[in-house]
Amino acid sequence: TISAIRGFASLGCYNDPAGGPYQGHNMPKLFSNNSMTPDLCISSALARRSANPATTFLFAGVEYGRECYAATRAPTPQPASLVGPKACTIPCKGDPSVSCGAGKMYNLYFATSVTITGTATNQWSSAGPVSTAP
Repeated sequence: TISAIRGFASLGCYNDPAGGPYQGHNMPKLFSNNSMTPDLCISSALARRSANPATTFLFAGVEYGRECYAATRAPTPQPASLVGPKACTIPCKGDPSVSCGAGKMYNLYFATSVTITGTATNQWSSAGPVSTAP
């Protein structure tokens, strides 16, 4: 079963590789908040659709328990899927029962119910998960 929040499906835990174009991250940071949950991050990303100028984010991620990132296209550099006991272990500040990434890794969500017009470029394909087990 794939969990979805506000039309965004969970893709799992992914690394946030160093050297990304957004202050070292591979997605722009929207905000940090001590009430962070995936729902708060995704609802904030969705609210940008009615901002001026409007932005339609296709990806959202939570990291370090309190940071929200979002992107209009696939994160670059391409992140690797992470699995294992050390993958995305920091609880969300706003709901400790939910994971909000960890150091240099985030729980990633993808918009499944957004209407997209135009063409997409620079998409990455899904590779197999990378274990974080020692």
